[in-house]
Amino acid sequence: MSVKRTGKFLVTVMALLIANTGIVAGSADGEMTLTRKEKKVFSDSGVVVSTTEALAQADSVSVQAVSSGESLPEKYSSVEKGYVTYIRNQSSHNTCWIYSSMATLETALLKKGYGNYDLSEEHLDIWATQRDNGTGWTRTLNSGSLFDTATGYLVSWQGPRLESQIPYDYAKGRTFEQIDAIGTTEYGVTDIVLLPNNRNAIKQAVREYGAVSANFSANSIFFNSEKTAVYAYMTFSSNSQVQGHAVSVVGWDDNYAKENFRTDCTPKHDGAWLCKNSWGSSYNSIGGYLWISYDDPYLFSDILSTPFAVRDVMKIDSNIHMYQAENYGSTYDFNISRTQADGTAENIENITFINKLDFTDRYGHLEKVLFETQAVGAKYTVYYIPLNGGGVPTSLEKNWVKLAEGTVDYSGYRSVAVNYELPYGRGAVGVRIDGTSDGLQSMLGCDEWLSNSSGKMLFIPDAKKDVSYLKYDGSMYELLDFYKTNFDDDIGSNFVIKAVAESDDGIEKYDVNDDGEISLIDIVFAQQYLLGVRNFSRNECYSADIDINGKVSLADVVKIQRKIIDLE
Repeated sequence: MSVKRTGKFLVTVMALLIANTGIVAGSADGEMTLTRKEKKVFSDSGVVVSTTEALAQADSVSVQAVSSGESLPEKYSSVEKGYVTYIRNQSSHNTCWIYSSMATLETALLKKGYGNYDLSEEHLDIWATQRDNGTGWTRTLNSGSLFDTATGYLVSWQGPRLESQIPYDYAKGRTFEQIDAIGTTEYGVTDIVLLPNNRNAIKQAVREYGAVSANFSANSIFFNSEKTAVYAYMTFSSNSQVQGHAVSVVGWDDNYAKENFRTDCTPKHDGAWLCKNSWGSSYNSIGGYLWISYDDPYLFSDILSTPFAVRDVMKIDSNIHMYQAENYGSTYDFNISRTQADGTAENIENITFINKLDFTDRYGHLEKVLFETQAVGAKYTVYYIPLNGGGVPTSLEKNWVKLAEGTVDYSGYRSVAVNYELPYGRGAVGVRIDGTSDGLQSMLGCDEWLSNSSGKMLFIPDAKKDVSYLKYDGSMYELLDFYKTNFDDDIGSNFVIKAVAESDDGIEKYDVNDDGEISLIDIVFAQQYLLGVRNFSRNECYSADIDINGKVSLADVVKIQRKIIDLE
Protein backbone atom coordinates (compact mmCIF):
# COMPACT_ATOMS: atom_id res chain seq x y z
CA MET A 1 0.00 0.00 0.00
CA SER A 2 1.26 3.48 -0.80
CA VAL A 3 0.33 6.59 1.12
CA LYS A 4 0.84 10.00 -0.41
CA ARG A 5 -0.38 13.53 -0.09
CA THR A 6 -1.28 15.61 -3.12
CA GLY A 7 -0.15 19.18 -2.52
CA LYS A 8 -1.64 22.30 -4.03
CA PHE A 9 -0.41 24.67 -6.71
CA LEU A 10 0.96 27.53 -4.64
CA VAL A 11 1.68 31.19 -5.19
CA THR A 12 5.00 31.45 -3.43
CA VAL A 13 7.66 34.01 -2.75
CA MET A 14 10.61 32.29 -1.15
CA ALA A 15 13.81 31.03 -2.70
CA LEU A 16 13.57 27.54 -1.23
CA LEU A 17 12.99 24.11 -2.69
CA ILE A 18 10.77 21.60 -0.97
CA ALA A 19 12.41 18.18 -1.06
CA ASN A 20 10.83 15.19 -2.74
CA THR A 21 11.19 12.69 0.07
CA GLY A 22 10.38 9.01 -0.05
CA ILE A 23 10.26 6.81 3.06
CA VAL A 24 9.46 3.13 2.68
CA ALA A 25 8.35 0.83 5.48
CA GLY A 26 6.84 -2.60 5.75
CA SER A 27 3.31 -3.20 7.00
CA ALA A 28 0.71 -5.91 7.22
CA ASP A 29 -0.91 -4.45 4.12
CA GLY A 30 2.29 -4.66 2.09
CA GLU A 31 4.74 -1.94 1.18
CA MET A 32 3.74 1.61 2.05
CA THR A 33 5.50 4.65 0.66
CA LEU A 34 5.29 8.22 1.89
CA THR A 35 5.81 10.61 -0.99
CA ARG A 36 6.21 14.35 -0.66
CA LYS A 37 6.21 16.24 -3.91
CA GLU A 38 8.25 19.34 -4.50
CA LYS A 39 6.69 22.77 -4.34
CA LYS A 40 7.42 25.70 -6.60
CA VAL A 41 8.96 28.52 -4.61
CA PHE A 42 9.77 32.02 -5.82
CA SER A 43 11.29 35.18 -4.42
CA ASP A 44 10.78 38.90 -4.87
CA SER A 45 14.55 39.13 -5.08
CA GLY A 46 14.54 36.94 -8.17
CA VAL A 47 16.45 34.04 -6.58
CA VAL A 48 14.32 31.16 -7.77
CA VAL A 49 14.67 27.39 -7.68
CA SER A 50 12.71 25.31 -10.16
CA THR A 51 10.81 22.16 -9.32
CA THR A 52 10.34 18.90 -11.12
CA GLU A 53 6.64 18.20 -11.04
CA ALA A 54 3.22 19.73 -10.57
CA LEU A 55 1.36 19.17 -7.33
CA ALA A 56 -2.17 19.06 -8.72
CA GLN A 57 -3.81 19.22 -12.10
CA ALA A 58 -5.29 22.62 -12.93
CA ASP A 59 -8.13 21.04 -14.86
CA SER A 60 -9.22 19.28 -11.68
CA VAL A 61 -10.37 22.61 -10.27
CA SER A 62 -14.02 23.16 -11.10
CA VAL A 63 -15.42 26.55 -12.07
CA GLN A 64 -18.74 25.75 -10.40
CA ALA A 65 -17.58 27.75 -7.38
CA VAL A 66 -18.21 30.95 -9.33
CA SER A 67 -21.20 32.05 -11.34
CA SER A 68 -20.97 30.31 -14.70
CA GLY A 69 -23.07 30.43 -17.82
CA GLU A 70 -23.48 34.20 -17.54
CA SER A 71 -22.32 36.65 -20.17
CA LEU A 72 -19.20 38.52 -19.15
CA PRO A 73 -18.56 42.16 -20.08
CA GLU A 74 -15.59 43.15 -22.21
CA LYS A 75 -14.34 45.33 -19.38
CA TYR A 76 -14.69 45.16 -15.62
CA SER A 77 -12.96 46.92 -12.71
CA SER A 78 -13.45 46.31 -9.00
CA VAL A 79 -11.60 49.61 -8.57
CA GLU A 80 -14.37 51.50 -10.38
CA LYS A 81 -16.96 49.61 -8.34
CA GLY A 82 -15.35 50.87 -5.14
CA TYR A 83 -14.23 47.43 -3.97
CA VAL A 84 -10.48 48.07 -3.83
CA THR A 85 -8.55 49.70 -0.99
CA TYR A 86 -5.62 52.05 -1.55
CA ILE A 87 -2.27 50.87 -2.91
CA ARG A 88 0.20 49.78 -0.23
CA ASN A 89 4.00 49.74 -0.32
CA GLN A 90 5.89 46.66 0.86
CA SER A 91 9.11 48.68 0.68
CA SER A 92 12.23 46.52 0.90
CA HIS A 93 10.51 43.55 2.54
CA ASN A 94 10.14 40.26 0.70
CA THR A 95 6.43 40.09 1.58
CA CYS A 96 4.43 40.50 -1.62
CA TRP A 97 2.62 37.25 -0.75
CA ILE A 98 1.24 38.97 2.36
CA TYR A 99 0.25 42.18 0.56
CA SER A 100 -1.49 40.27 -2.22
CA SER A 101 -3.45 38.17 0.28
CA MET A 102 -4.47 41.13 2.44
CA ALA A 103 -5.49 43.12 -0.64
CA THR A 104 -7.69 40.26 -1.85
CA LEU A 105 -9.32 39.97 1.58
CA GLU A 106 -9.85 43.73 1.89
CA THR A 107 -11.63 43.68 -1.46
CA ALA A 108 -13.78 40.71 -0.37
CA LEU A 109 -14.83 42.66 2.74
CA LEU A 110 -15.79 45.69 0.66
CA LYS A 111 -17.59 43.56 -1.89
CA LYS A 112 -19.66 41.88 0.83
CA GLY A 113 -20.57 45.20 2.41
CA TYR A 114 -18.51 44.85 5.59
CA GLY A 115 -16.68 48.13 5.03
CA ASN A 116 -13.30 49.59 4.11
CA TYR A 117 -10.52 48.03 6.19
CA ASP A 118 -6.78 48.58 6.29
CA LEU A 119 -5.55 45.19 7.48
CA SER A 120 -2.22 44.57 9.15
CA GLU A 121 0.32 42.81 6.98
CA GLU A 122 2.69 42.94 9.95
CA HIS A 123 0.53 40.62 12.08
CA LEU A 124 0.56 37.91 9.42
CA ASP A 125 4.30 38.44 8.98
CA ILE A 126 5.11 37.68 12.62
CA TRP A 127 2.38 35.03 12.91
CA ALA A 128 4.23 33.13 10.19
CA THR A 129 7.37 32.72 12.32
CA GLN A 130 8.46 29.94 14.64
CA ARG A 131 6.90 29.58 18.09
CA ASP A 132 8.78 29.11 21.36
CA ASN A 133 8.02 25.36 21.27
CA GLY A 134 9.78 25.03 17.90
CA THR A 135 6.65 24.60 15.77
CA GLY A 136 5.27 26.76 13.00
CA TRP A 137 6.86 28.43 9.98
CA THR A 138 10.62 28.65 10.44
CA ARG A 139 11.03 31.74 8.23
CA THR A 140 12.37 35.01 9.58
CA LEU A 141 10.39 38.23 9.81
CA ASN A 142 10.04 40.18 6.51
CA SER A 143 10.99 37.17 4.38
CA GLY A 144 9.10 35.20 1.76
CA SER A 145 6.77 32.27 2.29
CA LEU A 146 4.10 30.18 0.60
CA PHE A 147 0.53 31.26 -0.05
CA ASP A 148 -0.42 28.26 2.12
CA THR A 149 0.86 30.38 4.96
CA ALA A 150 -1.58 33.22 4.28
CA THR A 151 -4.61 31.06 3.53
CA GLY A 152 -3.96 28.94 6.63
CA TYR A 153 -3.75 32.10 8.73
CA LEU A 154 -7.06 33.39 7.43
CA VAL A 155 -9.11 30.21 7.77
CA SER A 156 -7.71 29.55 11.25
CA TRP A 157 -9.08 32.92 12.39
CA GLN A 158 -5.72 33.90 13.86
CA GLY A 159 -6.14 37.15 11.93
CA PRO A 160 -6.42 39.56 10.31
CA ARG A 161 -5.77 42.48 12.64
CA LEU A 162 -5.86 46.18 11.81
CA GLU A 163 -3.01 48.26 10.44
CA SER A 164 -3.78 50.96 13.00
CA GLN A 165 -3.12 48.43 15.78
CA ILE A 166 -0.08 46.68 14.29
CA PRO A 167 1.56 48.93 11.67
CA TYR A 168 4.39 48.28 9.24
CA ASP A 169 7.64 47.15 10.95
CA TYR A 170 5.99 47.23 14.39
CA ALA A 171 6.83 43.59 15.10
CA LYS A 172 10.58 44.08 14.79
CA GLY A 173 12.23 43.20 18.11
CA ARG A 174 8.99 41.88 19.62
CA THR A 175 7.71 38.35 20.17
CA PHE A 176 4.65 36.92 18.49
CA GLU A 177 2.92 36.70 21.87
CA GLN A 178 3.47 40.44 22.43
CA ILE A 179 2.09 41.34 19.02
CA ASP A 180 -0.77 38.86 19.06
CA ALA A 181 -2.10 40.38 22.30
CA ILE A 182 -2.93 43.54 20.34
CA GLY A 183 -6.45 43.76 18.91
CA THR A 184 -8.81 40.97 17.94
CA THR A 185 -9.84 39.23 14.75
CA GLU A 186 -13.09 40.81 13.54
CA TYR A 187 -13.69 38.74 10.40
CA GLY A 188 -13.07 35.07 9.81
CA VAL A 189 -12.52 33.65 6.34
CA THR A 190 -14.57 30.49 5.86
CA ASP A 191 -14.17 29.68 2.14
CA ILE A 192 -11.22 30.00 -0.25
CA VAL A 193 -11.37 28.74 -3.82
CA LEU A 194 -8.32 27.70 -5.85
CA LEU A 195 -8.91 28.62 -9.48
CA PRO A 196 -7.90 27.00 -12.77
CA ASN A 197 -5.90 28.72 -15.50
CA ASN A 198 -9.09 29.55 -17.35
CA ARG A 199 -9.82 33.11 -18.46
CA ASN A 200 -13.57 32.96 -17.99
CA ALA A 201 -13.23 31.30 -14.58
CA ILE A 202 -10.83 34.02 -13.43
CA LYS A 203 -13.13 36.74 -14.77
CA GLN A 204 -16.13 35.20 -13.04
CA ALA A 205 -14.19 34.99 -9.79
CA VAL A 206 -13.04 38.63 -10.01
CA ARG A 207 -16.59 39.78 -10.64
CA GLU A 208 -18.08 37.45 -8.00
CA TYR A 209 -15.53 37.93 -5.21
CA GLY A 210 -13.84 41.18 -6.23
CA ALA A 211 -10.22 40.03 -6.47
CA VAL A 212 -7.95 37.06 -7.13
CA SER A 213 -4.46 36.58 -5.67
CA ALA A 214 -1.99 35.47 -8.32
CA ASN A 215 1.70 35.49 -9.25
CA PHE A 216 3.56 36.66 -12.37
CA SER A 217 7.14 37.16 -13.54
CA ALA A 218 8.27 40.63 -12.47
CA ASN A 219 11.54 40.54 -14.40
CA SER A 220 12.24 44.14 -15.42
CA ILE A 221 12.74 43.22 -19.08
CA PHE A 222 9.01 42.49 -19.36
CA PHE A 223 7.81 45.99 -18.33
CA ASN A 224 7.07 48.76 -20.78
CA SER A 225 8.97 52.04 -20.41
CA GLU A 226 6.16 53.61 -18.32
CA LYS A 227 6.12 50.61 -15.96
CA THR A 228 2.36 50.31 -16.45
CA ALA A 229 2.11 47.16 -18.56
CA VAL A 230 3.80 43.76 -18.29
CA TYR A 231 4.09 40.94 -20.79
CA ALA A 232 6.51 38.04 -20.42
CA TYR A 233 7.35 37.69 -24.09
CA MET A 234 9.58 34.70 -23.34
CA THR A 235 9.83 31.92 -20.77
CA PHE A 236 13.10 31.07 -19.14
CA SER A 237 14.81 27.72 -19.46
CA SER A 238 15.76 28.10 -15.82
CA ASN A 239 13.32 29.40 -13.25
CA SER A 240 16.19 31.16 -11.50
CA GLN A 241 15.39 34.21 -13.64
CA VAL A 242 11.61 34.25 -13.25
CA GLN A 243 11.39 36.69 -10.30
CA GLY A 244 7.95 35.63 -9.18
CA HIS A 245 5.86 38.42 -7.65
CA ALA A 246 2.37 38.35 -6.12
CA VAL A 247 -0.44 40.79 -6.95
CA SER A 248 -4.21 41.02 -6.55
CA VAL A 249 -6.11 40.83 -9.85
CA VAL A 250 -9.03 43.28 -9.68
CA GLY A 251 -10.29 43.66 -13.26
CA TRP A 252 -9.83 43.13 -16.98
CA ASP A 253 -10.17 44.82 -20.35
CA ASP A 254 -10.56 42.70 -23.49
CA ASN A 255 -9.65 45.70 -25.63
CA TYR A 256 -6.54 46.86 -23.80
CA ALA A 257 -4.28 47.47 -26.80
CA LYS A 258 -1.31 45.20 -27.27
CA GLU A 259 0.64 48.28 -28.35
CA ASN A 260 0.64 49.44 -24.72
CA PHE A 261 3.24 46.81 -23.91
CA ARG A 262 6.89 46.88 -24.95
CA THR A 263 6.94 48.12 -28.50
CA ASP A 264 9.63 45.66 -29.55
CA CYS A 265 7.93 42.65 -27.90
CA THR A 266 4.16 43.09 -28.09
CA PRO A 267 1.68 40.31 -27.34
CA LYS A 268 -0.21 38.68 -30.20
CA HIS A 269 -3.59 39.79 -28.89
CA ASP A 270 -5.27 42.72 -27.20
CA GLY A 271 -6.55 42.28 -23.67
CA ALA A 272 -5.08 42.52 -20.17
CA TRP A 273 -5.73 42.04 -16.46
CA LEU A 274 -5.83 45.00 -14.07
CA CYS A 275 -3.71 44.19 -11.01
CA LYS A 276 -3.28 45.91 -7.65
CA ASN A 277 0.44 45.96 -6.87
CA SER A 278 2.28 46.66 -3.60
CA TRP A 279 5.09 48.99 -4.71
CA GLY A 280 3.34 52.23 -3.74
CA SER A 281 0.92 54.52 -5.57
CA SER A 282 3.73 56.65 -7.03
CA TYR A 283 5.38 53.71 -8.77
CA ASN A 284 3.89 54.70 -12.13
CA SER A 285 1.42 57.08 -13.78
CA ILE A 286 -1.65 54.90 -13.05
CA GLY A 287 -1.40 54.98 -9.29
CA GLY A 288 0.71 51.86 -8.83
CA TYR A 289 -1.59 49.45 -10.67
CA LEU A 290 -0.30 47.16 -13.42
CA TRP A 291 -1.79 45.77 -16.61
CA ILE A 292 -0.68 42.21 -17.41
CA SER A 293 -1.35 40.78 -20.85
CA TYR A 294 -3.81 37.94 -21.44
CA ASP A 295 -0.95 36.33 -23.39
CA ASP A 296 1.40 36.35 -20.40
CA PRO A 297 2.65 32.77 -19.90
CA TYR A 298 3.22 33.11 -16.15
CA LEU A 299 0.15 34.78 -14.66
CA PHE A 300 -2.31 32.05 -13.54
CA SER A 301 -0.09 29.36 -15.04
CA ASP A 302 1.03 26.24 -13.19
CA ILE A 303 4.56 27.40 -14.04
CA LEU A 304 4.17 29.51 -10.90
CA SER A 305 1.03 28.88 -8.91
CA THR A 306 -2.70 28.45 -8.69
CA PRO A 307 -4.61 31.69 -8.07
CA PHE A 308 -7.09 31.91 -5.22
CA ALA A 309 -10.07 34.02 -4.21
CA VAL A 310 -11.68 34.64 -0.83
CA ARG A 311 -15.10 33.16 -1.40
CA ASP A 312 -16.78 33.89 1.93
CA VAL A 313 -16.18 35.69 5.22
CA MET A 314 -18.19 35.94 8.41
CA LYS A 315 -18.32 38.55 11.16
CA ILE A 316 -16.93 37.28 14.46
CA ASP A 317 -18.27 38.46 17.80
CA SER A 318 -18.05 37.25 21.40
CA ASN A 319 -20.70 34.61 20.75
CA ILE A 320 -18.86 32.97 17.83
CA HIS A 321 -16.01 30.52 18.30
CA MET A 322 -13.94 28.18 16.14
CA TYR A 323 -13.04 24.77 17.55
CA GLN A 324 -9.94 23.44 15.77
CA ALA A 325 -7.16 20.89 16.21
CA GLU A 326 -4.51 22.84 14.27
CA ASN A 327 -3.85 26.53 13.70
CA TYR A 328 -1.90 26.57 10.43
CA GLY A 329 -4.22 25.25 7.74
CA SER A 330 -3.39 22.81 4.98
CA THR A 331 0.07 22.20 3.52
CA TYR A 332 -0.87 18.92 1.79
CA ASP A 333 -3.89 16.83 0.94
CA PHE A 334 -3.73 13.41 2.59
CA ASN A 335 -4.73 10.44 0.42
CA ILE A 336 -4.03 6.72 0.23
CA SER A 337 -3.43 4.24 -2.58
CA ARG A 338 -2.89 0.47 -2.58
CA THR A 339 -0.24 -1.37 -4.51
CA GLN A 340 -1.86 -4.19 -6.45
CA ALA A 341 -0.36 -7.61 -7.22
CA ASP A 342 0.58 -6.41 -10.71
CA GLY A 343 2.39 -3.40 -9.23
CA THR A 344 -0.22 -0.82 -10.21
CA ALA A 345 -1.67 1.62 -7.69
CA GLU A 346 -5.32 1.64 -6.72
CA ASN A 347 -6.64 4.79 -5.06
CA ILE A 348 -8.62 4.51 -1.84
CA GLU A 349 -11.83 6.23 -2.85
CA ASN A 350 -13.72 6.34 0.44
CA ILE A 351 -12.09 7.65 3.64
CA THR A 352 -13.57 9.35 6.69
CA PHE A 353 -11.22 11.95 8.17
CA ILE A 354 -11.88 12.71 11.84
CA ASN A 355 -10.79 15.30 14.41
CA LYS A 356 -11.52 15.07 18.11
CA LEU A 357 -12.52 18.44 19.54
CA ASP A 358 -13.19 19.67 23.04
CA PHE A 359 -16.68 21.16 23.23
CA THR A 360 -16.49 21.94 26.97
CA ASP A 361 -17.07 25.60 26.30
CA ARG A 362 -20.15 27.79 26.13
CA TYR A 363 -20.32 27.60 22.33
CA GLY A 364 -22.74 24.76 21.77
CA HIS A 365 -24.70 25.49 18.61
CA LEU A 366 -22.73 24.14 15.64
CA GLU A 367 -23.24 26.41 12.63
CA LYS A 368 -20.51 25.44 10.16
CA VAL A 369 -17.91 22.76 9.56
CA LEU A 370 -14.87 23.96 7.62
CA PHE A 371 -12.42 21.68 5.80
CA GLU A 372 -9.97 21.69 2.88
CA THR A 373 -10.02 19.22 0.00
CA GLN A 374 -9.02 18.89 -3.64
CA ALA A 375 -11.26 15.90 -4.31
CA VAL A 376 -13.29 17.72 -6.95
CA GLY A 377 -16.36 15.72 -7.98
CA ALA A 378 -16.34 13.47 -4.91
CA LYS A 379 -19.24 13.29 -2.48
CA TYR A 380 -18.73 14.57 1.05
CA THR A 381 -20.66 13.80 4.22
CA VAL A 382 -20.14 15.61 7.52
CA TYR A 383 -20.78 13.78 10.81
CA TYR A 384 -20.80 14.40 14.52
CA ILE A 385 -19.09 11.32 16.01
CA PRO A 386 -19.36 10.52 19.72
CA LEU A 387 -16.43 9.04 21.64
CA ASN A 388 -16.44 5.50 22.97
CA GLY A 389 -15.62 4.54 26.57
CA GLY A 390 -11.91 4.80 25.83
CA GLY A 391 -12.21 8.36 24.57
CA VAL A 392 -11.72 7.36 20.91
CA PRO A 393 -14.19 8.32 18.14
CA THR A 394 -16.54 5.35 17.87
CA SER A 395 -16.25 3.28 14.73
CA LEU A 396 -19.90 2.24 15.03
CA GLU A 397 -21.46 4.33 12.30
CA LYS A 398 -24.98 3.70 13.58
CA ASN A 399 -24.04 6.09 16.39
CA TRP A 400 -22.80 8.81 14.04
CA VAL A 401 -25.02 11.83 13.38
CA LYS A 402 -25.16 12.98 9.77
CA LEU A 403 -24.95 16.78 9.68
CA ALA A 404 -24.64 17.62 5.97
CA GLU A 405 -23.73 16.20 2.59
CA GLY A 406 -22.94 17.43 -0.90
CA THR A 407 -20.48 17.32 -3.78
CA VAL A 408 -17.01 18.88 -3.85
CA ASP A 409 -17.30 21.40 -6.68
CA TYR A 410 -13.96 23.21 -6.29
CA SER A 411 -10.53 22.79 -4.75
CA GLY A 412 -9.82 24.74 -1.59
CA TYR A 413 -11.36 25.52 1.76
CA ARG A 414 -15.11 25.26 2.19
CA SER A 415 -17.55 25.74 5.03
CA VAL A 416 -20.65 23.58 5.17
CA ALA A 417 -23.70 24.95 6.97
CA VAL A 418 -25.10 22.71 9.70
CA ASN A 419 -27.65 23.17 12.48
CA TYR A 420 -26.76 20.96 15.41
CA GLU A 421 -26.73 21.27 19.19
CA LEU A 422 -23.42 19.78 20.27
CA PRO A 423 -23.43 17.36 23.19
CA TYR A 424 -21.51 18.86 26.10
CA GLY A 425 -17.98 17.54 26.47
CA ARG A 426 -15.46 16.04 24.10
CA GLY A 427 -16.60 14.67 20.77
CA ALA A 428 -15.47 14.45 17.16
CA VAL A 429 -16.33 15.82 13.73
CA GLY A 430 -15.77 13.61 10.69
CA VAL A 431 -15.70 14.39 6.97
CA ARG A 432 -16.15 11.46 4.60
CA ILE A 433 -14.82 12.04 1.09
CA ASP A 434 -16.30 9.41 -1.20
CA GLY A 435 -15.24 9.24 -4.83
CA THR A 436 -16.30 5.62 -5.32
CA SER A 437 -18.94 6.26 -7.95
CA ASP A 438 -16.55 8.27 -10.15
CA GLY A 439 -13.24 6.57 -9.39
CA LEU A 440 -11.90 9.65 -7.56
CA GLN A 441 -9.32 9.81 -4.81
CA SER A 442 -10.49 10.54 -1.30
CA MET A 443 -8.34 13.34 0.12
CA LEU A 444 -8.42 15.99 2.79
CA GLY A 445 -6.04 18.76 3.89
CA CYS A 446 -3.53 18.25 6.69
CA ASP A 447 -0.76 20.38 8.21
CA GLU A 448 2.13 18.09 7.35
CA TRP A 449 5.72 19.29 7.82
CA LEU A 450 7.78 20.75 5.00
CA SER A 451 11.53 20.67 4.37
CA ASN A 452 13.84 22.01 1.68
CA SER A 453 16.33 20.10 -0.45
CA SER A 454 19.07 20.47 2.15
CA GLY A 455 16.86 19.04 4.88
CA LYS A 456 16.10 22.33 6.64
CA MET A 457 12.61 22.34 8.08
CA LEU A 458 10.44 25.10 6.63
CA PHE A 459 7.30 24.24 8.57
CA ILE A 460 6.84 22.08 11.66
CA PRO A 461 3.26 21.36 12.74
CA ASP A 462 2.22 21.32 16.36
CA ALA A 463 0.76 17.88 15.69
CA LYS A 464 -1.11 16.32 18.60
CA LYS A 465 -1.68 12.64 19.32
CA ASP A 466 -5.18 11.25 19.95
CA VAL A 467 -6.71 14.10 17.93
CA SER A 468 -6.91 13.04 14.27
CA TYR A 469 -8.19 9.67 13.06
CA LEU A 470 -9.02 8.12 9.71
CA LYS A 471 -11.39 5.30 8.92
CA TYR A 472 -11.36 3.21 5.75
CA ASP A 473 -12.10 -0.41 4.92
CA GLY A 474 -13.94 -0.70 8.23
CA SER A 475 -10.91 0.09 10.41
CA MET A 476 -10.06 3.16 12.49
CA TYR A 477 -6.50 4.51 12.75
CA GLU A 478 -4.98 7.18 14.98
CA LEU A 479 -3.13 9.48 12.59
CA LEU A 480 0.19 9.94 14.42
CA ASP A 481 0.41 6.19 14.98
CA PHE A 482 -0.30 5.76 11.27
CA TYR A 483 2.65 8.01 10.40
CA LYS A 484 4.99 6.29 12.85
CA THR A 485 4.01 2.71 12.03
CA ASN A 486 4.14 3.06 8.27
CA PHE A 487 6.76 5.75 7.69
CA ASP A 488 8.83 6.00 10.87
CA ASP A 489 7.71 9.63 10.91
CA ASP A 490 7.71 11.12 14.41
CA ILE A 491 6.15 14.46 13.39
CA GLY A 492 3.01 13.63 11.39
CA SER A 493 0.13 16.07 11.08
CA ASN A 494 -3.46 16.79 12.04
CA PHE A 495 -6.38 17.07 9.64
CA VAL A 496 -7.85 20.44 8.70
CA ILE A 497 -11.39 20.10 10.05
CA LYS A 498 -12.76 23.04 12.02
CA ALA A 499 -16.10 23.63 13.74
CA VAL A 500 -17.71 27.08 13.99
CA ALA A 501 -20.19 27.32 16.85
CA GLU A 502 -22.37 29.96 18.48
CA SER A 503 -23.33 30.39 22.13
CA ASP A 504 -26.46 31.69 23.78
CA ASP A 505 -25.77 35.19 25.03
CA GLY A 506 -25.18 35.52 28.77
CA ILE A 507 -24.37 31.93 29.77
CA GLU A 508 -22.36 32.04 32.98
CA LYS A 509 -20.59 29.49 35.17
CA TYR A 510 -22.32 28.68 38.51
CA ASP A 511 -25.68 30.17 37.36
CA VAL A 512 -27.14 26.76 36.56
CA ASN A 513 -30.79 27.84 36.29
CA ASP A 514 -29.88 30.97 34.30
CA ASP A 515 -31.79 33.41 36.47
CA GLY A 516 -29.02 36.00 36.66
CA GLU A 517 -27.82 35.17 40.18
CA ILE A 518 -25.96 32.42 41.99
CA SER A 519 -28.06 30.96 44.76
CA LEU A 520 -29.12 27.79 46.59
CA ILE A 521 -31.42 26.89 43.70
CA ASP A 522 -28.33 26.35 41.54
CA ILE A 523 -27.05 23.82 44.07
CA VAL A 524 -30.44 22.09 44.13
CA PHE A 525 -30.51 21.85 40.33
CA ALA A 526 -27.02 20.32 40.23
CA GLN A 527 -27.85 17.84 42.98
CA GLN A 528 -31.06 16.80 41.20
CA TYR A 529 -29.06 16.25 38.02
CA LEU A 530 -26.59 14.00 39.87
CA LEU A 531 -29.49 12.02 41.39
CA GLY A 532 -30.99 11.50 37.95
CA VAL A 533 -34.23 13.33 38.67
CA ARG A 534 -33.47 16.32 36.43
CA ASN A 535 -32.21 16.47 32.87
CA PHE A 536 -29.75 19.21 31.93
CA SER A 537 -29.56 21.10 28.68
CA ARG A 538 -26.14 21.69 27.18
CA ASN A 539 -26.06 25.21 28.62
CA GLU A 540 -26.92 23.92 32.10
CA CYS A 541 -24.11 21.36 31.83
CA TYR A 542 -21.70 24.13 30.86
CA SER A 543 -22.79 26.33 33.79
CA ALA A 544 -22.54 23.49 36.32
CA ASP A 545 -19.24 22.00 35.09
CA ILE A 546 -17.08 24.32 37.19
CA ASP A 547 -13.85 22.35 36.85
CA ILE A 548 -14.36 22.09 33.06
CA ASN A 549 -13.70 18.37 32.76
CA GLY A 550 -16.65 17.64 30.48
CA LYS A 551 -19.07 16.36 33.12
CA VAL A 552 -20.99 17.56 36.17
CA SER A 553 -19.86 15.89 39.40
CA LEU A 554 -20.11 16.24 43.17
CA ALA A 555 -16.91 18.30 43.08
CA ASP A 556 -18.75 20.87 40.96
CA VAL A 557 -21.63 21.02 43.49
CA VAL A 558 -19.09 21.71 46.25
CA LYS A 559 -17.55 24.50 44.18
CA ILE A 560 -20.97 26.11 43.68
CA GLN A 561 -21.54 25.94 47.45
CA ARG A 562 -18.17 27.56 48.09
CA LYS A 563 -18.97 30.26 45.56
CA ILE A 564 -22.19 31.14 47.41
CA ILE A 565 -20.36 31.53 50.73
CA ASP A 566 -17.55 33.53 49.04
CA LEU A 567 -14.87 30.86 49.31
CA GLU A 568 -14.36 30.60 45.54
